Amino acid sequence: MQSESTGKHSFELRIHLDEKLMKVASLPDYSSIAELDDPSKIDPKVNYRFFLAIYYNGDIIRINNVSVVDKFDEKM
Repeated sequence: MQSESTGKHSFELRIHLDEKLMKVASLPDYSSIAELDDPSKIDPKVNYRFFLAIYYNGDIIRINNVSVVDKFDEKM
């Protein structure tokens, strides 16, 4: 059985390798936040790659903004 999802969904992803932080939050209100279960899984010496996968034909992923910041705000 294939589940169907309709509408637009937005999220924010924060990654900080030196601080071993990875969080994903739903936008616009940060009502759902998920984070890495074990920060020791991040090795700051490793060269990581970021990728996204599309599961259903016709789905679209649009990256609207990418920011490199010196410090994260406290929203999540």
